[in-house]
Amino acid sequence: MQPASPTTFEPPMPVVPVRADGRFVLLDVGYGLETGATPVRAQEARACLCARSAAFLRSHEMPEASMQLRMSEAEKAAFRSFASRAGSYFEFGIGGSTYAAAELVKGRVVAIDSDPEWVDKARNALSPSAYERTLLRVDIGPTREWGYPTGGLGSEQHGRYFNAIAEHQPQDFDFCLVDGRFRIACLIAALRSTRSDTVVAFHDYRCRPHYHPAEQFGRVIYEAEDISFFVRRPGLSNAELDRAKMKYGKDAR
Repeated sequence: MQPASPTTFEPPMPVVPVRADGRFVLLDVGYGLETGATPVRAQEARACLCARSAAFLRSHEMPEASMQLRMSEAEKAAFRSFASRAGSYFEFGIGGSTYAAAELVKGRVVAIDSDPEWVDKARNALSPSAYERTLLRVDIGPTREWGYPTGGLGSEQHGRYFNAIAEHQPQDFDFCLVDGRFRIACLIAALRSTRSDTVVAFHDYRCRPHYHPAEQFGRVIYEAEDISFFVRRPGLSNAELDRAKMKYGKDAR
């Protein structure tokens, strides 16, 4: 598969109902919005909407609806192409991609998340399979929407999340997805623990510049809108990756 040219992808501005101050309001981020009494820019509004929508979806949706693959058609096609060729798969951040991988990967699937109720809901949504399907909760302490930790960052407890891949025979994984918390640290941990030809997908990548330091450690081999696919950059030592993982382990985004 030939690498795609890097592109800048901006998700569409949503207009969705979310709960604020005990009531539902309609937030039009195309023209700006207010949360409480504080006006915010459209970019901040998008993040606000994503966080609040996550909490609402996780607490109200049926498992089947929650397990829909929340990607554009181009992103879905790229993800499914890699997943269908994978013999073993690891995922940081459980969601619709977990369900899709469980249907496509003819081999072991392991996925982690920090929300125990969400893990149970996702586990119950999976169809029976002849292959191993392991969905695990990693305890990183108190969290808020999207599993974002509320305590101080950089703790050993938080390290359990991005280091979890090392506990599950990582040399077997030939495809991984980073789509949860501590995303740069997760990418580094995946590149550090797996084989040099393992492909690590990173969702929501191009539209969020704070993720772009990831290219110091992984080389982009393919992109589809806002999902990028990495392999480990040659010449990087494990010690260099370990130091970088500790640094970015303090960033829960």
